[in-house]
Amino acid sequence: MGGWGRGSWAGGARGRGPSPPGPATAGVREEFVRPLFAQDFDDGTYAAAAGRLTRQNEAVFGRPATRAAWREVPSTYVVCGEDRATLPETQRAQAARATDVVELPVAHHPFVTRPDLVAGVLLRPRPRG
Repeated sequence: MGGWGRGSWAGGARGRGPSPPGPATAGVREEFVRPLFAQDFDDGTYAAAAGRLTRQNEAVFGRPATRAAWREVPSTYVVCGEDRATLPETQRAQAARATDVVELPVAHHPFVTRPDLVAGVLLRPRPRG
């Protein structure tokens, strides 16, 4: 699986119809949402979440950040070890910039499916940078 953009798994508003007018946007075709982003959701949670999906401006995928708090403020990166959308290897490379790295056995949205684990990370003493 590549990344966001105009690849084979990106498409119209959840794969239905053309992109809306205005800035270029990206979405994920509906048949890829659950297997890539929500494989650990129960049916009710998935139905509620799927109804809230929206497209994203493509600029966020290629525009460099002009300011990043992690450069100045201690930060924690949670690597989602079972993520199928952003592979754990990619996350680990991104996490190298953080002050602290925690890897959890979770998929793409642990704040939805395992809030207990996310809360445990948030409630730990903060690392010093």
